[in-house]
Amino acid sequence: MSVDALVGAIRAEAAAEAERLLADARATAAARTAAAEAAAARQVAEALAEAEPAILGAETRALNEARLNLAARRTARLAARVEAAFALAERRLEAMAAGGAAPSEPPAAAPGRWDAAIARLAEEAAATTGAGELRVRPRDLGALDAVAGRLAAASVRTGTDPEMPPGVRARSADGRLVVDATIPVRLARARSALQPGVAALLRPDPSRGPAGEGAAGSPGPTPAVAGSRR
Repeated sequence: MSVDALVGAIRAEAAAEAERLLADARATAAARTAAAEAAAARQVAEALAEAEPAILGAETRALNEARLNLAARRTARLAARVEAAFALAERRLEAMAAGGAAPSEPPAAAPGRWDAAIARLAEEAAATTGAGELRVRPRDLGALDAVAGRLAAASVRTGTDPEMPPGVRARSADGRLVVDATIPVRLARARSALQPGVAALLRPDPSRGPAGEGAAGSPGPTPAVAGSRR
């Protein structure tokens, strides 16, 4: 074999060896890359699994906060409507007591309605206190005297108190039983009577989500009774 042929053979063998080494290096690199990628995927999956409760907790807290905010807004709207209803009732009663008419009534209707209201309140109060005393504002004394003769307690006395609000106050003969049927007290008692129903409307119902809106009905008038021992 000539020198040139020997050199060519050596070069060919060296090139083949280099190619084999390069292929082995590529295979090793690919295997290590695949292993690294698999390890990274496992680490990501483990990290996600560890973070999942925190993520779900954050989502749940955000959802609950949104529901609470919605319930709070609805509650505020309902509470405002209740307050507005009582304010409107108070204004209408005060207008009627002052001799004016409610927005939906003709002007001539208010005085007669207020006199009838005084008569009804006086009858209810006298039925509770029996013989005793009934007091009204000076301007309402005529309406009270007009009904005094047909009260259940015929011996009831009538009088006036210029400082009292519109309505009727009654006291038993022994002074131990007092009935306050004035507008502020009647409205306060109506508000108190409505509180359980309003509270039920404001309380969230798990079966239908946050607190909804509703309307509360007003109970019939009931005089305020306060008993005191002397």
